[in-house]
Amino acid sequence: KKGLTLKELLSKSRHPNAKDRKNALVDMEKLFKRHPAELKSNRYASIHHLMGRIKDGDKQVRTAFYQVFKNRILKSSIEEDDCKEENRGRIVSVLMPYIFPAMVDTSIDVRLMAFAFLHLVVKYYPPTFSLYAEKI
Repeated sequence: KKGLTLKELLSKSRHPNAKDRKNALVDMEKLFKRHPAELKSNRYASIHHLMGRIKDGDKQVRTAFYQVFKNRILKSSIEEDDCKEENRGRIVSVLMPYIFPAMVDTSIDVRLMAFAFLHLVVKYYPPTFSLYAEKI
């Protein structure tokens, strides 16, 4: 477990065992906190790889993913000069294809998590949200 790379943590985030997935996400948040350059250079790849966790069958995994997304990935993109309009649109265009199916999932907990992510989009990227308003 000591010193896992981002690639290894991303791989573990899809492990069959929910506890391993959750631990990978927690460790990823720590990695991004200690090494922000790792996040900056791998932001979009990380988002693509992790967004499937929004519909994870385990609530703790979904919550851990929400935390790493909100506290590290999103925060990093807002703090940097990544807030330019074209970059906002890029982040939102990656998120929405995962949020929409989760909003209609059979599990109420998954739907609630989808709306938590949607709230982040509306809060931090309001101009880009209007592009998707009709689908909601």
